[in-house]
Amino acid sequence: MSIGNLPKHVQLRTWQQEFLDEFFATTLGMNGRDRSPNFLLVATPGAGKTWAQLSAAYILKSRVLIDLLIVCVPTDHLRNQRGRDAAQNFGLDLYHATGFVPLDDFHGEGVTYAQVAQNPGVWRSRCSTKQVMLCSDEVHHLGDDLAWGEKYKAAFESAAYRLSTSGTPFRT
Repeated sequence: MSIGNLPKHVQLRTWQQEFLDEFFATTLGMNGRDRSPNFLLVATPGAGKTWAQLSAAYILKSRVLIDLLIVCVPTDHLRNQRGRDAAQNFGLDLYHATGFVPLDDFHGEGVTYAQVAQNPGVWRSRCSTKQVMLCSDEVHHLGDDLAWGEKYKAAFESAAYRLSTSGTPFRT
């Protein structure tokens, strides 16, 4: 399935292309499927989950199906790394510092689970007024602190697309 073009230098592994096909079939309701905004990608550490997430976001953004990309991760280090990866490899400029800013000059933002838990209303408001793709990395961490999971759910329940990843097995 050809859902969109990626930057020329982005070469996907076979499993990443298969993931994109499955992701779009699920989230866009293609191939006779009912549309679902939720998708969970489980792959081993170092397999390329970040590029898979950013590829999906790039395609949705280039097709004008989303207004904002929000990348949610467990640590500041990962937030900063995702911001660099998005800009250098996909041309997606994500605000990835602490604090709350208007996002008019950005394609979206990178935030930590702790930031979301501190003020879930900020992201709830963004998701209610914009078409948002939420990419959550290492979602098993939401079970580490019950408040994180509850506030995360409240913040992002109206996101148009929710792509979660994990490289760690978890039960709930």
